[in-house]
Amino acid sequence: MTSNEIRGRILLIRQGDVILRSVDEVPKDAEQITERKEFGNVVLEPDRVEVKGETGHAHVLEGVKPYINRIRGEVYAEVTIQTRLVHEEHPEVEIPPGKYVIYG
Repeated sequence: MTSNEIRGRILLIRQGDVILRSVDEVPKDAEQITERKEFGNVVLEPDRVEVKGETGHAHVLEGVKPYINRIRGEVYAEVTIQTRLVHEEHPEVEIPPGKYVIYG
């Protein structure tokens, strides 16, 4: 399932079991990713976020600045130019510039 929905001023983007929710700012205590790190089912690289789904396939967001807030257990991405969320079992989803928290 793929959907984009604006609720008030919050943009929700869904692709399968991954949801991106727009945020005004990335928390100041979030660490910008400068080298490959794994966090649960999420692989973070300096310009990429990969969320592994239940089928073993990954939802991939490239061309982004990823951040992690280990205290809250949250992953964020800053999108500076429009990009796509891709997965081999779902249609691609356009991601507009902005800041997002990623659930999956």
